[in-house]
Parts: sequence; structure tokens; C-alpha cells
Amino acid sequence: MSGNTGRINEALAAGVTYAKMAAHDLRRVGRTGEAIAEFERADALEKAYFSAEHIPPAYDWHYQHNLDLLATSCEYVSRKAKAETLPKTSFAISSGSRIEEIELSKESIMRTIVFRFIAGMAVAAGLASVAAAQAAKVDLTGKWIYTVQTEAGSGTPTITLKQDGEKLTGHYNGQLGDVDVTGSVKGNDFQFGFSSDLGGNKIDVTYKGTIVNKDEVKGTLSIVGLGEGTFTGKRQ
Repeated sequence: MSGNTGRINEALAAGVTYAKMAAHDLRRVGRTGEAIAEFERADALEKAYFSAEHIPPAYDWHYQHNLDLLATSCEYVSRKAKAETLPKTSFAISSGSRIEEIELSKESIMRTIVFRFIAGMAVAAGLASVAAAQAAKVDLTGKWIYTVQTEAGSGTPTITLKQDGEKLTGHYNGQLGDVDVTGSVKGNDFQFGFSSDLGGNKIDVTYKGTIVNKDEVKGTLSIVGLGEGTFTGKRQ
């Protein structure tokens, strides 16, 4: 059944094309009456084609073109009534098509905006999940060399850490002394601190950082009484 329908539609489309070509040729040689008959035959075939394929007339600009030529041909032989009706039919198709086009355009734009928003959120969520997953796999246990810049100066202390779940312990060796540290890890964030005796004065130091990857960290530090600074760390 579907095969027969396809062949019928092909025949209808071919018939429309032939009728239009014949009408054009007849019109050029002044056989206007015969041209009108061919245009009307093309009109009937196109309507049958639209019905069979469930296609709105507005989707085929040739159909409006055929109506316009049929109207001018009718005007030429003084068939006033039909000559006045056909342009109205053609204009109605154009107006409806334009309105539909605008509405479809609005709908398409909204779909695009929504799709891009959802896609952006999905990508952001995916990247966050990947970062969190990567951070969760990183164990800070090991020896690190930190490069520190503070308001009081710079330094390259060696920090040895041991991670046990979210618990962080270790040892600091650098310009501020040789002392043990304690801290914690949550996700890809970590912090640790220590107290040191510097020239008879007790100072409290806190490091707060982010795990960049398994071999790199970065963050800020605070030295009570001496200022603040930044650091990067590389695993040894």
C-alpha cells in the first residue's frame, strides 16, 4: 500500500511539473486560454499532492507562483472574478507562512537557548564531578617542596605529610623552624598548621590549599604577626 502511495505521489509531482511547463510555453506564444487550462490542471494536481503528502501549501513557493501566473492570465482574457480571487488566495498563504515562520523561529531560538543552558550545566557538572573524583583519589602522603611568598619574605620549606582519611599529620622544616603539623583534607581542599618559636616569640602558622593534581598543590598561608602570603607545592 505504501509503495503504491509513493508511486502515486511521484506521478502527481511529475504531472504538476509538466502542466506548469506546458502552461508557460503556451502563455509565451499567446495561447492564453490553453495556458489557463494547464495552470488550472497544475493547481488541481498540486492540491491533490499536498493532500496526499500532508504538506501545507506554504511549504511550496512554486504553488504561489502558479497562482500568480494563473491570475495574470485570467486578467489578460478578462476573467475578472477569478483574476481577483487568486491573488487573495496567494496572499493568504504568504501571510500564514510568514506568521508560522516567525513562530517557528521563536520556538527554535528558545529551544536552542534551553539546549545550550542544559548542555552548559551538564558540562559544568561533569567537570566538577571529574575534579572531585580526581581529588578524592589524591593522597597527600609524601614529601613536598613548597615555594612560599609572603609580605615578610620568601622561602622553600620541605613539608612531609601523612594522610589518613580526612586526617592530615606531618612535619615542617624551613625558615620558621622544625616542627610537627596537623590538619585535615576535605575533597580537594586541605589545611594544616603549626606553632613555632621564633627568637623566643611564639608564632602560629596556617596553610590553606587546593589539590591541583596528584603532584601539585597551591594556596594561601597566614603567619600571625608577620603577614600573609601564597604558596605552590610540588611532590618530591
